[in-house]
This record gives sequence, structure tokens and C-alpha cells, in this order.
Amino acid sequence: SGTHSGNAITVDAGGDAHVTGSTTSTAFTTTAGVFQITNGGASDAFVAELNSTGASLVYSSYLGGSGADAGQGIAVDSSNNAYVTGSTQSPNFPTVSPGQALNAGASDAFVAKVDFTGANLLYSTYLGGASADVGQSIKVDGSGNAYVAGYTFSSNFPLQNPVQGSNAGTVNAFVTELNSAGSAFTFSTYLGGSGDDRAFGLALDSSGNVYIAGGAQSTDFPTTVGVVQGTNNGQSDAFAAKLNPSGPTLVYSTLLGGAGVDQANGIAVDSSGDAFVTGFTNSSNFPTFSPVQSILGITGGSSCGTSACTDAFVTELNPTGTGFIQSTYLGGSGADFGQAIALSSAGVPYITGSTS
Repeated sequence: SGTHSGNAITVDAGGDAHVTGSTTSTAFTTTAGVFQITNGGASDAFVAELNSTGASLVYSSYLGGSGADAGQGIAVDSSNNAYVTGSTQSPNFPTVSPGQALNAGASDAFVAKVDFTGANLLYSTYLGGASADVGQSIKVDGSGNAYVAGYTFSSNFPLQNPVQGSNAGTVNAFVTELNSAGSAFTFSTYLGGSGDDRAFGLALDSSGNVYIAGGAQSTDFPTTVGVVQGTNNGQSDAFAAKLNPSGPTLVYSTLLGGAGVDQANGIAVDSSGDAFVTGFTNSSNFPTFSPVQSILGITGGSSCGTSACTDAFVTELNPTGTGFIQSTYLGGSGADFGQAIALSSAGVPYITGSTS
């Protein structure tokens, strides 16, 4: 009983699927011996691992306190430990060896590491300031460092070696790196302008660069010289940014959009450093390059109420963000959205989303 939502999924080397999301149920399916067997409150995050055939649960556990908690992103390391991020309104969210021990506001992001059996939280920490903060995506590198992207309303979000040291607007994107023990933030920065800017997707490359993608309403969103689009072209543009935490430096940051509403939801990077971005656009002048579909809504005449319908888009940027390899609409006469993107070993992008 109750309401359940699966929000993120990843697959380990053995083909097991690791899932996170949220549940309001007091009778959600859990397995014996997990770190949290009962629902802590109004709604909890959950973490579950299914075996490679889908025939059985390796483990399934609640993750939460007395308030509303939700898992939004999940990653897995080479030992099959799971890393989860999301948001929590609980003052008693379960913490272990935290980099931030207390909820600093009405809602904080969280980062938790679950061991491969589901029996233990290896670490769990709040991440946030005095206002609302949400973790949307998480990745882990070969050393066990976790990287989180999301958005924050807080003016006192925890920072460490930032490329941007203050919240420049109402809502800014953030990127945070945690050490392998989860006990310290080794890099943490705002990224945004004076408007509403939010990160939804995150990727890593083999050199330790972090790529984030999202939506930017700011006319002064920070961009770098020579990128494919340096200024906001409309109501809201997608953005893609590449950061090097060891600098720290903003390697590149570009907007991506036309005169309408554009937002990126997912990003992936190949072995050459090309970034692949997906999301949605209702701009008839969204930037295209060698497109498989050159105009919005196939016919260009679709309408959803008083504005044009949205199409998904798929864009591939070169390693410096200064040129397109390909950029295309993907959609029909109704509303279509790109939600997530992954690459095959050959660098072929796979996109999922929704269509009406």
C-alpha cells in the first residue's frame, strides 16, 4: 500500500540492478538484515538491488527519518557498494561518519553509501544550508570519491575550493565531491546566475573532470569564452558545464537553447571527452547541427495550448565545448521529453524519456 516512485537506476559489472526512489508505504518490500527495516516517517527513500535475472532481491531497505525523504540518484562502485543522493526534510535522517551531521534547513540534500549486502550504511551525511537543497545525480570514481549535482536555495551551502563562492540568485546549481569516507567535502561549488538555475545530470571522465547539465533562467549564467553559446537566448536555456575539481577550474560552460523553454536532464561523456546531452525544448530555433530531425515537432506546426509543444533534443559537444558534433530535435506533434542518456562501449547514445 502507499505511493512508490523509482527515480534512478544503475547496473553493476555483474548485471545486478540498483534502484532508488521514494515510498510512503509502511509495508514496502524489505529483506532480512538490512540497515533499516521500517519506514521512518511520512515518506522514505529506498535502496534496492535486484539480481541479474530480476528473479530475486539481493537486498531492499528503507532510508529515511520522520520527515519526507526521497532518493533521486544512485551510483555503484567496483565492490557493488551503492551511493545514493536525494533530499530529506527529516531532522533525524540516519547519519554515519557524516561530513555534515545536522539538517541545516527545511530540506537538505543527502549522500549515503550502502555496503554490497545492504546490511550497513558505510556513511551517510546531510548536504545543505539554511534553505532547500536537493541532490539530483551522483557518480563515483575509481577511488571511491562521490560526486553530487543538484540545486540549492541556500546562501550558506557548504563550500570547499569553489569556482563560484556565493549563490548569485534565487536558486543555483551545485556540484560537490566527497572523500571516500564521506567525512569531508573535498570540492563544493555553486554554479549559476541571478535567476533560477538547476543541475539535473552529472557525468565523470577518466581524467577526473565533472560534467553537469541542467536548466538556466539567468541572463548572467556563467559561461566561458569561445563556447557554442555564451548568452541566454530565451525564457530558459539548457546548460552544460565541465569542471576540474583539482584546479579548481571551470573548463567550459555553455548555454544551449533558443527563444523558448529549454532544459537539459541528462549528460554522458565518451572516452574522447565529447559530452552528450538530452532534455527538452519548445524553441523553434534550438541550435541544430547535422540533425536527424531539423525542425520542432516534425512539421513545425504543433501546438500544446498557447505555446509550441516540446521535443526532446540530443546534442553532442566537442571536448572543449566550442563546437557541435551533432545536435538534433527528437519528437513528433505532441509533447516529448528527453529524461536520461547513456553511451554504449562504442560511444553510441541511448536516450529515454516520454512522448504524448
